[in-house]
Amino acid sequence: MVRHQRQLNRVIMKNVEKLILMNKDYKVLSFLIDYGNFTLKFLEKLEHFDKAPYGFISNEKNIDQYLNYFFRHRAIGANRWDKDLILEN
Repeated sequence: MVRHQRQLNRVIMKNVEKLILMNKDYKVLSFLIDYGNFTLKFLEKLEHFDKAPYGFISNEKNIDQYLNYFFRHRAIGANRWDKDLILEN
C-alpha cells in the first residue's frame, strides 16, 4: 500500500507545475497549474502585483477564483498562432 501511494504521489506531482503570470515584462504573481484537472492555485503576489490586470486587483480576496476565470476566458495563449494579430488590435 505504501509503495502504491508513493507511485501515485509521483504521478500527481508530474501533473503540477509552478508558473509566473507576467504582464508585459513585469512578474505579477505565481501560481500552480494542475494539468490533471486544469485548475490553478494562487501562490503569492510578486513585486509588480500593481501591474496585474484589473480583475486581479479588484478580486484580491478571491484570487484563486478569478485566476481560473481569467485563464479560461480572457488569457491569450503564447502558442496561439494569431496572438500577434490579436495583441496589435
